Amino acid sequence: MIARTPGKQGFPREARLLRRASYDQLLRNPEYVARVGGLRALVRENHRGHPRLGIMAPKRHLRRAVDRSRVKRLLRESFRTSVPADLGVDVVVGVTRDINSQSNKAVFRQLRQIWQRIQDRSCRSS
Repeated sequence: MIARTPGKQGFPREARLLRRASYDQLLRNPEYVARVGGLRALVRENHRGHPRLGIMAPKRHLRRAVDRSRVKRLLRESFRTSVPADLGVDVVVGVTRDINSQSNKAVFRQLRQIWQRIQDRSCRSS
C-alpha cells in the first residue's frame, strides 16, 4: 500500500532501504524484532511517514541466485500490498535456509503475521 502512480505495480525507490548506514543502524539497535518461521524482521521507527524495506537473503542460506531472487520478490510483493503507506517504520527482513523449502503460500502467510505484529506494535507505541 505504498503510494504510487495509478497502474504502476513496481517497488518505488522511496520504499527501499538504500544505504549501508540505514542497515547498520537497524542491525545494531532495532526497536522491535519479529520472528516467524524462517523470517526475522528488525524494525525501527523512521519519522518519514512511510515504510521502507531492506532485505537480507545471504548466499550462505540460499545458495542459488534463483532462490534468493524468489524470496526477495515475495518479500517486496507482500510488503507492497500488506503494509499501510502511512506506517513510518524501517524494516529489515532476514531469511534462513529453511525458507527455501516452503511454498510461496506459506511464506506469504508468515509475512502477513510479521506485518501484523509490526502494525500492532506501532499502534501501541503511538
